Amino acid sequence: MVNNSTPDRTLAVASSPLLPANTPSVPETYGAAVVVPLHAHDATDYLRSTTAVMSTSPPRTDIDGGGPVLMLLNGETSLGSSREPSTDIDVDIVQVEGAGEGDGAAADRAAVSAAEAQLPVMRSAIFTMLPIFMGYASLVTLQGVVKEEIGIKDGSSALSYEFSFATSFLYLGNLIFRLMHNVVFFFLTPRHRVALAYASMSLAIGILGVSYFLLHAKCLWPVFVAYLLGGVAIGTFESNLISCLTPLGHRTKAWAQYGITFGFNGISIGAFLLFTAFPLQERLKAAVYLCVAVANIAGLFFYLFRVPNVRFEASRQGIRTFLGDAAAFRSWVPTIWTNCFALMIDMFAVGCFSALQIYIYDVNHIPLFFNGGHGKAAPTIPQNAFRAIYNLCSMLGDGTGRKFAYTYRRTLHPCLYLGLTVVGGACILSKQAIIAPLGQFFVMFGNGAIYATTTRVIDDRVDRRFNLIALSFWLFLGDVGSFSGANVVNVLRVAVGSVG
Repeated sequence: MVNNSTPDRTLAVASSPLLPANTPSVPETYGAAVVVPLHAHDATDYLRSTTAVMSTSPPRTDIDGGGPVLMLLNGETSLGSSREPSTDIDVDIVQVEGAGEGDGAAADRAAVSAAEAQLPVMRSAIFTMLPIFMGYASLVTLQGVVKEEIGIKDGSSALSYEFSFATSFLYLGNLIFRLMHNVVFFFLTPRHRVALAYASMSLAIGILGVSYFLLHAKCLWPVFVAYLLGGVAIGTFESNLISCLTPLGHRTKAWAQYGITFGFNGISIGAFLLFTAFPLQERLKAAVYLCVAVANIAGLFFYLFRVPNVRFEASRQGIRTFLGDAAAFRSWVPTIWTNCFALMIDMFAVGCFSALQIYIYDVNHIPLFFNGGHGKAAPTIPQNAFRAIYNLCSMLGDGTGRKFAYTYRRTLHPCLYLGLTVVGGACILSKQAIIAPLGQFFVMFGNGAIYATTTRVIDDRVDRRFNLIALSFWLFLGDVGSFSGANVVNVLRVAVGSVG
């Protein structure tokens, strides 16, 4: 082992027989790094990429008799800055056993995963996904608000069908750019693609807010443009961000994913509560859209200046790398194919029921019990209040599903969660408003659990070289499901009908 010193900082490895006698006790004096012995083919790039964060001195690669090490700074203060930390930052070294033993690449992945498990959580990572999914929620759950502003009242009119087709561009753009971001944006690194996605989502939401709630346009072309831009944003953002967060550990990535839950439902619940409290305030609707657009610009700056740029094997994606990784699909597809299938079915349900409930429960006062017009009239609930409750259950389901999948000691097969999707879908289609929110809870619990389970599987079982393409392919098949689900809404809404 090695003691590597600068005038203001000491990097040391606990339990090393080579530590000088006067080296202070590590737990008492140091505070924030992990050292993991790795095979040379994995460690060199990692060490080079962390030089700007760790030290101005070249990283040592002669620890453990020639075996290189992985050094990662912990703690939000140091992780949140791309510049060299001040020289008075203390560093604690934790030895992780097991690297370099057994099956080479698998041992490396196990060692890195074990090291990342010891990294302190960066809770502020929640702000990476929060604004993007506020935008996504605005595009999905506020469709009825835009539709009403345009003046479309008849759900079976030609203009209504054209509006539904225009909003499906969200899923089309999403579907295409899950994989095509590697080709269309080949000249950008994954980190810069994330930045582009923030800008695209901000522009999409801004177009809707300005066109319909400030200028009061009645045409549909802004819907086509905005929803396509939103699809490009989501399709490009998710896999690239998750991949960029991989070196920061499971717990940081889990907090980032909570941003999906709170971002999406902050709009889907908060906006409807505002619209219920102030039903005649048209400017409030414009304010909601413009605030979301500004939030995405804020998210862009937060990401660039607070989230560290830790490069690893999947960080330098271009067309050649993408094609090479795609050609090597036998190295990663067999590991995740069941996860892909589960997400595709799950996202079919999410895409379908998120839009379908708007048409099923499309009356100002929704009856809690639907009896087809026979018997005594049922008690009712205001539409905006119902949607707020419905979306609250969506948030609780999604959040608890993700939490369960990340904290449960065993990794359950993702297809097990599809049983909840089936039960939830039946509740929503029953047209019984009293149980529809519970149905959405089940659907979204399954969605959150499948999502979190798969990101864990990809991190733990797929070679880091294939991290980005595995995430992209998995999310691409999920979008095949959501795009298909969104496009059967017009058929199902006629077959199921409305409670009105």
